[in-house]
Amino acid sequence: MATTEATTRLINALLQPIVAVDSAGLIVAVNREASSLFGYEPGDLVGQPVENLIPHAVRKAHMRSREAFFAGPSVRRLAGRELFGLRQDGTTFPAEVGLGHIEEVSGSCVLAIIRDLTDWRRLEHTLVKLASMEQAKFGRDLHDGLGQELTGIAMLASAAAASLKKAGRPEAAQIKDISNIANQSIRSCRAIAHGLSPLAFAQGGLAQLLKEMTALQRDSFGIDARCEVTEVAPLKLGRDVLDNLYRIAQEAVANARRHGQAQSIKVALNIQSTTVRLDVMDDGIGIPQGPASETGMGLKIMQFRATLIGARLTISRGEHGGTKVTVECPQPL
Repeated sequence: MATTEATTRLINALLQPIVAVDSAGLIVAVNREASSLFGYEPGDLVGQPVENLIPHAVRKAHMRSREAFFAGPSVRRLAGRELFGLRQDGTTFPAEVGLGHIEEVSGSCVLAIIRDLTDWRRLEHTLVKLASMEQAKFGRDLHDGLGQELTGIAMLASAAAASLKKAGRPEAAQIKDISNIANQSIRSCRAIAHGLSPLAFAQGGLAQLLKEMTALQRDSFGIDARCEVTEVAPLKLGRDVLDNLYRIAQEAVANARRHGQAQSIKVALNIQSTTVRLDVMDDGIGIPQGPASETGMGLKIMQFRATLIGARLTISRGEHGGTKVTVECPQPL
């Protein structure tokens, strides 16, 4: 089918990249902005299958979505999952797509309004990195500053308590209590510093961090938390990726405890040669039937972190109730 002259003029007058597609999946009109975005000369795209602008891995899913749209056309925005466009040179870019429906004399077509999110994703990545750097700096300052000062107080109080006890003074017990409180404060300080900058103080890498996190849930909150690690291949992920994986696990465990009212939490890390899979499963109240809600800030942060490192995040009801959070991250070759 072909668009009317009025529709073509409208598409060309808009500054946002727009592609018009008929029910057969053929591009019937495209403006200069869209041609430039995908790396084509004006006019080259008309008559081509729209799947040529979609990465190979998701073309079948796109075809199903297009068929569903024409079955019940409406104005909508594709959100909730990361979308990508495919340029002529084979490179991809993150995108947000709004869909509209228009009736032409020769039939129906969908108008896809495309927003290139490359610069936005780069800015988000920079902001998250800066925030992580600030957290790490604060964690180190807390550990090396306040932590060391508390250690000094604990040592002085312990020595004073020993001297007073040796002299038979009754104040020894009180000074010993001060030493005990200082030591507890040191442990709290280190736990906070560890949470702010986990990789800075990790001795055994991601696996050890996850074990320490579950141990903290047991010791501090009385939750039956455990960590299982399957290591078939070496872990080759970079520090930024490891940090985001840990943060996702941290958020999932915190959600299970605070919102899910879980009494049991299992964290499983499975390291294979091509993928690293992280599962967080709990026995809490679970999530509503159907797809996980996108309204919670914690869920949005987990999704963003997964997208940032090229991982796939799924949140679903557990097989026996509760919630299951799964992150699958590709290992570098």
